[in-house]
Amino acid sequence: MTLTIVISIILLVIGLAGIMLSFLENFEEYRSYLLLLGLFMIAASIGLFVFNFFSDTTSIISPIDSPIDTPVPPTATIVPEPAEPQSSEPIAPTLQEVDVSEINFEGCLLFVSDRSDDFEIYKIAGTPDNVTQLTNSPGLDISASWSLNGESILFASKRDEGAGFQIYMMDKDGNNQQRVGDIQPGDNTSPYWSPDQQKIVFQSNRDTNNNPADDDHDLYTMNTDGTNVASITLNEIDDTKPVWSTTGHIFFLSERTGQDEIYSMTAEGTELKQLTTFDELKGDISVSADSKLAIFEAGGDIYSIDSDGQTLNKLTTFNDSSEGTPFWGKDENFIFFSSNRSGDWELYLLDRSNPQEHYFAQLTNNPTLDRYPVWYPCEAP
Repeated sequence: MTLTIVISIILLVIGLAGIMLSFLENFEEYRSYLLLLGLFMIAASIGLFVFNFFSDTTSIISPIDSPIDTPVPPTATIVPEPAEPQSSEPIAPTLQEVDVSEINFEGCLLFVSDRSDDFEIYKIAGTPDNVTQLTNSPGLDISASWSLNGESILFASKRDEGAGFQIYMMDKDGNNQQRVGDIQPGDNTSPYWSPDQQKIVFQSNRDTNNNPADDDHDLYTMNTDGTNVASITLNEIDDTKPVWSTTGHIFFLSERTGQDEIYSMTAEGTELKQLTTFDELKGDISVSADSKLAIFEAGGDIYSIDSDGQTLNKLTTFNDSSEGTPFWGKDENFIFFSSNRSGDWELYLLDRSNPQEHYFAQLTNNPTLDRYPVWYPCEAP
């Protein structure tokens, strides 16, 4: 209660008391004075009350005293109503290309290349020129994924005669390549380890309704020995590109709103949350080590978005080229990606550690395709 209100009440009480006293016989000779005093006090009380009311109203609507935050659209869940498209501004004011010797490359990088006439998995270790071919099968080998301890690698292979893509596992040096469990129906790709390395999430277009013509991709999990295969999405639309974050949530792409958008959910398929709402064709996703930030490709550029779906940023602004397949490096300042800016798809590293200017360097250079980098902090050989 403000001081103005208190004074207004006191004046009102005095005014009423004056009017009441004017009607008593003992104060008959002062009746006219008491009536005037009472009416004046009541009028003053009403005036103060009205003044206080308008003063409070003005302070509420004043943009100087009480700024009003711009409302943020709520994140849509499951199948949202149509939302306003998200917009973004580039994080870096400039992007400067430098020689690979001037950028801080370290660790081990898996990638897919057709430099041996079909798609195989390769590894860069320590320096960009130290490249080793890990797979060499008659079928395609794609979708590599490091285990969290760096000792094993998951990948998808089409080496089994008469079968679609199957999930395989190998040692970090490419030895002991073995299929995970029995042959699975359909194409099974994009395997990713669970945080405890006990399970695998992957996408599959297996026939679920005895009508192969309308089979879309859904997400499945299984144990690392191939047992206990279970679906976590089962829709008449594509759910693809799963990434299992360190918090246990799975990030993935889905067409359930009619266009590719990024979602997250628990490993049981609950707590579904839509993170993006803008109309660009989207691709591979990588989630930061703390699971607070995801990077992804969309419309030939690379974007980041927080795990709540509230902050979207465009990270690349190259002209006349397409960038994609991003993957986090040693921290959130380093991002590996692929680009066709040199005329064919090569691997690049983006260094954002300088807040004034971001640098990028080309890591591979050959006339074939090099894409899908996957980094791990291994020691230099």
